[in-house]
Amino acid sequence: MRHFDPDLRRADARFATGGGSIPLALALLFLLAAPPSSATQTPRSPPGGPALAEPDTTRLAAFTSWDSADQHAVLAQWRESLFEAAPRTFALVERALGNGFPKPAELPVERPARWFDPKEHAPAQPIPRRLANLDAPDALAIRKRTEVRQPPRPERVGFHYDFGLGKVVRSEDAADPSRMVTNGFLGRHPDWDLADAAIAGAIDDGTQRAVLDAFSHAYTTRAGDVHAGVTLFDAWSSGMQVEMPDVDVLGLVHTLISDRTKTWVAPIPGDQQPIIYERLGQEFLPARRLRTSTTNLARAYADPAPVLVDGILPTQALAFHAVWATANDDPVAVKQLLLPLDDPAWDMFVGTWLRRMGQEPELLAAARAREAALAGEREHIKEALRAAIDGHTPTEKPNKTARR
Repeated sequence: MRHFDPDLRRADARFATGGGSIPLALALLFLLAAPPSSATQTPRSPPGGPALAEPDTTRLAAFTSWDSADQHAVLAQWRESLFEAAPRTFALVERALGNGFPKPAELPVERPARWFDPKEHAPAQPIPRRLANLDAPDALAIRKRTEVRQPPRPERVGFHYDFGLGKVVRSEDAADPSRMVTNGFLGRHPDWDLADAAIAGAIDDGTQRAVLDAFSHAYTTRAGDVHAGVTLFDAWSSGMQVEMPDVDVLGLVHTLISDRTKTWVAPIPGDQQPIIYERLGQEFLPARRLRTSTTNLARAYADPAPVLVDGILPTQALAFHAVWATANDDPVAVKQLLLPLDDPAWDMFVGTWLRRMGQEPELLAAARAREAALAGEREHIKEALRAAIDGHTPTEKPNKTARR
């Protein structure tokens, strides 16, 4: 079956359900731009952390060996120096975290992975759920599929915006000084991800919270494997062939459509599957539009070359800088520049701004100037951090006297 693709590309996409492989009547609409567990769903960072240049690796090792007082003294010195070393970035972060924004320690910890309970949503097929081995070949293949449109970020992310909760949340290691320093060697302000998350929250209008909360459940397979770190949102946004067990389909139906009258039960008849997917697609499309655009705008707020989601190319980041330049870096003004979620032109958002820059030299110049200023400051952030570490004399640890 052919399906409309808002990116003006056409392809066939199928989702496999408990009843077999079926055409998903809205798969290409996703192509542009339960029992808890201990597994979390933080936006993914590379295993082992990002690779650093050798001199910075040595600095990080020395920093990590210092006691807490020395580490926080270096962080304080580094932060203070950024007022002059990276004034544009410093001002953007301060603006994002102003107006009574909570202290990092006051933010809730990110939610553990959760999934739809088969006993509740598919009692005729109560296949138990279990955490998948994320290093297994099939799990790696699923992650690779979803990362095409939800790529991992190279930094150690400590904060992100939970669209289902409508809150900024923190990881367990968000306050780890070594995390901030590691990111600093990549040219990141110590609060870069916190500001990013705060801006996403400022842009989000909250209208799609229930839908995005439902799609934040972990992706599972028909065999019952739970892929922590991959959500139903990731799977539905991938535009690729992905298993879709009946329990997850019905979990979404029961949550979003409130169909508790047994209109649909597992196993879902083949002739009913397109109807269900079409109905769920009507819920998902505006939610995807809001989340992906908000995420990309927030990531471009203080980052000259952000990792963009939903298949938006890095070379198209200038469009988001044009938006911020037009809005004078005000997230409230950015919200006013967005279209209604049911407007088909929403899916041409990036192209519209790229065309505007081609027609308006002043806008193009403003976007380029913004991008260049932030890019230049990334090196200044690195140098300021190196200077803070190199110039610090750690507290001498007392020698332990051997017992006689």
